[in-house]
Formats: sequence, C-alpha cells, structure tokens
Amino acid sequence: MTTNTALGKIIDLLSLSLPPYIERVLAPHLNGFGWPVLLTELDKAKGKHPKTYAAHDLQAQLRVMTERLGSLGYPFSDPTRQISTMASELRITRNRWAHNEASDWFDVFRTADTAVRLFSFIGDGAGREQAEQFRSSALAELAGALKLPKSDESLRQAAERQAEAPEDADPTVVPSEKMTRRTNSETQLLGDERLPFEPWQVTVIGDQSVLDALPKKWAKERVRAVIAEIIEAEGPILDDRLATLVLRSFGMEKSYAARKKKIIYQASVSGAYLDESKFLWPAEMDPETWTEFRPSDGTADRPFLEISPREIGNAAVAVMELNGRLPRADLDAEVLSTFGRKRRTKAFLKHLEAGYRVALGAGRLCVDETEAWLSAKSDRGGAATAGSARGVR
Repeated sequence: MTTNTALGKIIDLLSLSLPPYIERVLAPHLNGFGWPVLLTELDKAKGKHPKTYAAHDLQAQLRVMTERLGSLGYPFSDPTRQISTMASELRITRNRWAHNEASDWFDVFRTADTAVRLFSFIGDGAGREQAEQFRSSALAELAGALKLPKSDESLRQAAERQAEAPEDADPTVVPSEKMTRRTNSETQLLGDERLPFEPWQVTVIGDQSVLDALPKKWAKERVRAVIAEIIEAEGPILDDRLATLVLRSFGMEKSYAARKKKIIYQASVSGAYLDESKFLWPAEMDPETWTEFRPSDGTADRPFLEISPREIGNAAVAVMELNGRLPRADLDAEVLSTFGRKRRTKAFLKHLEAGYRVALGAGRLCVDETEAWLSAKSDRGGAATAGSARGVR
C-alpha cells in the first residue's frame, strides 16, 4: 500500500464519520436547511464567489468546524480550541492528498494520530478504533524503516501561541455597532453580522528541515499547502505576514529575510494574486469587485499597516454610506476605530490615504483635505470602474 493510499483511507474514514456529529451540533440552528448552505452563505459574507458544497466532502466538513459562522460564532469550539487545531491540520493534509502530492509514512502516522485525537474528543468510539489501527500500521512502517517520529510537541507549543494584540493597537477601542452589520444581507442563516477579522491559527505541520529543503519538490508542496490555507483564512494578507505565519508553521519563531523571500516566491508562483501593495488574495476573491471589510477591536492580532488598502477603502465607503458627507477628520476616526485604532499617527494617516485612493480610483469615494463624500458613481454591489483597484494599488 502506498502512503497516499493510506492517507486516502483515513480521509474516507473521517468524511464518513464526521457528518452525524456535525449535523447534531448544527441542526438546532438551521431551520431545516442542510448545513452545507452555511458555507455558501459564508462565501457571500466574505465577498467570494459562492459555491455549492456537499455534506460528504471532508474539506467542507473541516471548514464548517473551524471557521466563524456569522452570528452562530464557533459552534464546535471548546475553551482550548482543540477541535479547531486538529481540523486545521487535517485541512492541510486533505488538500495535499487531493493534489496527489508526495507523502511519507510520517505523514500517515501524524494524520492517523490527529484523527484518533479528534474522534476521542467528539466521543466517536468506532471512529477512534479504526483510526488507531491506521496509526499502528503507519508506526510499524516507520519502525521498519528506522524512522521513528520525533516528538514535535515543543514546536507545537511554541508556534501555537494565543493571538496577541499588536503594539500599535488600543485594546479599549471597538468598532461602532453600525460598522459591524451588513445592509441588504443575503445570508439568512448567518445573520447580518459582518464577519470580523480572524487570525489564522498556526498549525505546525513540520520542522525547519522542510524550509531548509526548498526548492526541492516535496518541500515546495508542503510549504505551498500551508500558504494556500493561510491565504484562504486571512486573505487579503500582506506577503510579509504570510511568510511569518509559514515560518511558525514549521517551528521557527524568528524571522529571516532570506527565508521570507523564498516563502513569498512560493506564494507568488502558486496561483495566488499578489497586488501592487504586496497583498495576496484567495483565488475565489476578485480584488476589483471585493467590497467587504473585516472589523476588529483593539485586541485583534493584525497591525494596522498589515490591513489591505482595498479593505480600508471599503470601510471608508461604508462609513460614508451610513453617515453622508463628513469632515475628513471624522472619516479618519471612524475608519480607525473600525479596525481597533484611535491614534492618528503619521504612519496611520498615510495608510488611510492609500485606502482612500483605492476607493477614489474605483469611483466610489471623493475626499479632499477637509471633507469626504460618496462619489455619484458609487455602487457597492457593482464592479470597480475604469480606475479599478488593481490599477491604483
């Protein structure tokens, strides 16, 4: 049996075993709808092209277990976020397997071990028993090859720290209530809550040796799998922030410019769109028509300068739609508070200006030194006009 075949058996076990648990947790919130509808609504709420999902698809199952579901919050969460951590690791493995990427028996052992822990946590004895058999078989293969797995618990604990507020934030600042709601909501089950920024939870899937092996094919595949998951979770995301998160996923806390450059290169050639402001976008998200933004309070783990100018411009347009013509200083204050900031530093004001230019170039906002108002061409539901975001950024 090949390692990819063994991984496929574990993935099949998970995809067949998880639906009853998912349905049991979500049924009270769905008013008779099937739970995959939540993911379609989540796409709409994030400004992505909505897809149709199947209940038997493991990727859909793991996604609904790890992401914030609008007003439902995190129905599968626990105080220690164990389910989220395990499901995030399985998402990466499933993506690598689906793309037929190279694997070894350590990958099989690790995946089976994660499945054992997940089944134990949700109380699925039958699933756990079968996963334990897969784990034992993988361990036997490793022992036969004299490649017993090293414990990576120290790496996991170091990298999977709790999200911390950045130094430029004010923990006391929260967005105004009106900026956390969406108008004309098309998400019946998720509600009208605007999805806040949620930092990607670091998932350790290897050690420094993987990064040392770049650009070998097997190393590229592992790094790109993590890159895809991070961009999917946080995109648009600054390339430097992406590189930092990837480093931590391979047990490295310190940042090295040369390593970051290699990671950013892998991101740029993996199909993700890199805009002129060095932000990477998910494939399902069109920067030129994206009109969403992700509000956050001052405790969110995202420095203000790591917020896409496009996202800042979208927030500015939303402020104007709610308030009409405003003094420039009032617009600045409202946008800053939407992202958990209060101070009008030189760097912040420069970044605000970059965001306003994007909205201005898209024909959605007008602003001068003293006032701001909506452009007559402003249409939040439509595509960017000739001076689109790709051209301005």
